[in-house]
Amino acid sequence: LNQKMSLAIGNMILSNKERFLLLFEKSKGTRYECFRDEIITKMQLHIVKQMSEKVLDKELLAKLFAQNLIDGIVYIIKVQKDNDKLEQDLQDLTDFYTKGIIQFLK
Repeated sequence: LNQKMSLAIGNMILSNKERFLLLFEKSKGTRYECFRDEIITKMQLHIVKQMSEKVLDKELLAKLFAQNLIDGIVYIIKVQKDNDKLEQDLQDLTDFYTKGIIQFLK
């Protein structure tokens, strides 16, 4: 994720924490039930396109990165009640993933 995109997503999450959690955690049985999986799949496809040829199982690794990032975001939102800390924790998580995944990209 680039920094502008991370900032936009972070701001959206911060201003809609409860809705975000409802959408990602409590949407079973609603028309949004597949939303979480759809976001993970879209992220996976984006990551696969960026991956180096040296990565053997791009789909598996990309899905793992995408799923873990979403799980991390949801977890931070659930446990962090202070908005300033929440914002920093989300930025730290995004930095962790973007810097960690870089070795697998083209």
